Amino acid sequence: MAFERDLAIACGIVKPRYMQLEKSVSLYDQLQKGIPPKFRSGRADRSDLKSILSDVQLGCPDAQCFVFLSHHWFMGGIELRISAFWIKALDLLDFDGDTVFAVSHDGRDGIALDFDTEPVERGGGYEIIVWGDRWQDFGPPGRPLP
Repeated sequence: MAFERDLAIACGIVKPRYMQLEKSVSLYDQLQKGIPPKFRSGRADRSDLKSILSDVQLGCPDAQCFVFLSHHWFMGGIELRISAFWIKALDLLDFDGDTVFAVSHDGRDGIALDFDTEPVERGGGYEIIVWGDRWQDFGPPGRPLP
């Protein structure tokens, strides 16, 4: 399948495991309706986001999650460890070009990384959105998120 080949080349995810399609569609619909965030960063440029992501990896508890790619949502949720998500987050954003979600199995907890092509000065750039209780305190030790 071309999607899997492209995903492997872009992000190093080989032979992805997918969530059952019916559950995947239901969970993605829930994401699209909007979930009140517990944390929403301001817009950041790529170098700021890289720094935040490297710090966040230290404080985020590891768990299984499903990753949704906005422009490829119809492929279903891809099973991944949250620790792997942080490592591959920028590659996944580059691959999809829009918003990437890491969501708990029940959808109650999640993280969205959003990209807008406008410059940061015009409200574009990168943004981190967190909802639920499991990952709300994932911030880097001693450094608040923007």
